[in-house]
Amino acid sequence: MKRIALLLAVLMILSVALLASCSKPAEESKPAESTAESKPAEESKEESKEESKEESKEESKEESKEESKEESSEADVPSAADPDVSGTNVALNKNYTLSGDVASGYNAKLTDGKAYDTEVTNTADPDDGLCYWWGFNSTNTVDGFGVVTIDLGEATSINTIRVHHGVLDGWAVMPWKSFRFSVSTDGANFTAVASLPQGETADGCYWAEAGFEAVEARYVKVELELSPAWGFINEIEVYSAD
Repeated sequence: MKRIALLLAVLMILSVALLASCSKPAEESKPAESTAESKPAEESKEESKEESKEESKEESKEESKEESKEESSEADVPSAADPDVSGTNVALNKNYTLSGDVASGYNAKLTDGKAYDTEVTNTADPDDGLCYWWGFNSTNTVDGFGVVTIDLGEATSINTIRVHHGVLDGWAVMPWKSFRFSVSTDGANFTAVASLPQGETADGCYWAEAGFEAVEARYVKVELELSPAWGFINEIEVYSAD
């Protein structure tokens, strides 16, 4: 009997030990499952952050592009009221033709760089015997326009044309009604690039200036609409866009 009781006690101890060893892995596995389940959630958060960053970068790039386009568009708009005359006067000392002959001795050269800012009279420049002004009237105009066509010698990119003119009402030298400017590469086919309304009306000397988008031109035509009596100019300048 003692042996049987001892045997039963040993069996009970072994059973308890076996049960204890089986329960530990089950309990230890729970944290592992919890960790495994939490990983996808963390990864999802990280992916969401990355996607949000990428979207923010793309939006910033698009906004920057749009702003750049708008600024570029505004910068490309030409202004006739404020022409750029910082380039080179490519008309200086160039040949030109006129719509008529000299009238009453008013024979100033129109591309010699001398924009006389002097009283409108028939007084001659003592250096070359030329008058300070070129005069247009009904005898040397075509359909009411005095026309000057300048040959630049070669095709040139230009963006500004200026005409120096004078008004002296007491001498019947009147303001021009309008100014028209056109260009050509062959001297036969001209394209209008700018126009200006009536010039200054008070007595004095003035620049009529037209700025426009750069164009290639060899020939530059200036048409001046005559008021009654006389119209005076003494210099025409053409500026390169380079």
